[in-house]
Amino acid sequence: MESAVSLFVEGYTDQLSYRPGDKLCFKVSSSAESYAIEIARLGVDRELVWQCEGIVAGVHPVPENASSHGCAWPVSCELDIPVDWSSGYYEVVFRAAYAAYNNWGGYSLYSYHGRGGV
Repeated sequence: MESAVSLFVEGYTDQLSYRPGDKLCFKVSSSAESYAIEIARLGVDRELVWQCEGIVAGVHPVPENASSHGCAWPVSCELDIPVDWSSGYYEVVFRAAYAAYNNWGGYSLYSYHGRGGV
């Protein structure tokens, strides 16, 4: 019997902070065929500033030393930060068809979604 792969999308950027004009590189792993990215500037109101759909996905392993050395995943999407984006806090959301349960880091509230049956 073949086991089903749970649907997931998880990712990170190549830097923690950017300036207008910088190239932002997304490194994403997903079991979906494609995924979407949404970026919003957070302030008094949430302002959607960029989105992209239909980005080709691939599954990449999370190394044991990811917390100290990163995952070393390939770049799956790039964005040149527009020069008119204001300084501030931006939220990035990755979306696949359905991702209600998140086991990033190995744990989920539901044991059958956790790694190692935890």
